[in-house]
Amino acid sequence: MKSFKCLRCGRALKNPLYIDVGYGKICAAKMGISIFAKRDSARKSASMEAAPLKQGCVEDEKSIA
Repeated sequence: MKSFKCLRCGRALKNPLYIDVGYGKICAAKMGISIFAKRDSARKSASMEAAPLKQGCVEDEKSIA
């Protein structure tokens, strides 16, 4: 639901993420609505793209030393 004013308190919304949801950051948090910022989702996807270990490859302190 797009709204340029918070549906809870009526304050103006400027952030496109909050406009799409219809609630500001504080009101959304008070209502239990979690809104992920783009940098958080980018950080999560980057950590998920870590190269997998090859089969039989063991990484620990003993094998590195």
